[in-house]
Amino acid sequence: MFEVVREAEEADAAVQEMETRRAAMTRAAKTLVGLGLAQAEAGRMLGVTHQRIAQLAPKASNKGAKKKAVAA
Repeated sequence: MFEVVREAEEADAAVQEMETRRAAMTRAAKTLVGLGLAQAEAGRMLGVTHQRIAQLAPKASNKGAKKKAVAA
């Protein structure tokens, strides 16, 4: 029984570590893209693909700009 409890605690610790890493990667991606780096450049710096950067730090939508242009 103690082994099962220990395994559950280790699994919980691993999940918490992953969440911490994901939050750090998200902050880094948003910071780099916010500084004007292309998603591909940010990806190279962080060791991930530009697609992953797009998931973590999506570019601002142009939908509002298109709607304003049509309305004008």
